[in-house]
Amino acid sequence: MDGADIAMQHREKPIAFAIFSPSRLKESLPLDVLSLHLLLEIKDKKVLQKDYVTLDGQPAIHTVLEGRVGGERVRIESYVVARAGLVYDIVYWASPVYFQEFRKDFQEVVKSFSFTEPVVGK
Repeated sequence: MDGADIAMQHREKPIAFAIFSPSRLKESLPLDVLSLHLLLEIKDKKVLQKDYVTLDGQPAIHTVLEGRVGGERVRIESYVVARAGLVYDIVYWASPVYFQEFRKDFQEVVKSFSFTEPVVGK
């Protein structure tokens, strides 16, 4: 969860949720390319689902995959949204055994997002 702007981790189970934002875009890149950086440290990746969705009317790429991080098996669900020159990564990950337990909660949080205009530095 290094570098996360917002992160929550279950006290007892290997389950976490994080939002990484905003990364400034240097150029207009497709969502597929923007989502690749989330997968760099994951070994033995197997994509289970990948589709294009909208979050608060903004195009997003939604991915569910399994792999290894630090030798441990994980299942990850992510949304990558590019808006107003910024990139937002919204990520839920858990041991495959616990993944479904809080997945619905994660999806409800994601559905509740409302993007506002970015605040420019003071």
